[in-house]
Amino acid sequence: DKNLSLDRLNNVNVKYIICYGQIINKAEKVINNVLICDNLKEAFKIAISLKVDNKIVLFSPLCSSFDQFNNYKDRGKYFDMLVKKYEKNKI
Repeated sequence: DKNLSLDRLNNVNVKYIICYGQIINKAEKVINNVLICDNLKEAFKIAISLKVDNKIVLFSPLCSSFDQFNNYKDRGKYFDMLVKKYEKNKI
């Protein structure tokens, strides 16, 4: 948590915001339409399972992920791997 205000996220035009990690306690108190999960893989599975017209999933980390990854590069590589598995129907 970089101690940023999450209130502004209620003004963005999105159906859902999926949060995981140490920020979840703060997020569920402040953000409307937030979905809470334990990790990036679960967040990805939730995102692809949502029934939303013209679905676009934006991967936009809100905070550092040092609780689950070494750095942003590791997190990005893991996300890329999830996308590739999804494209091959392995998720």
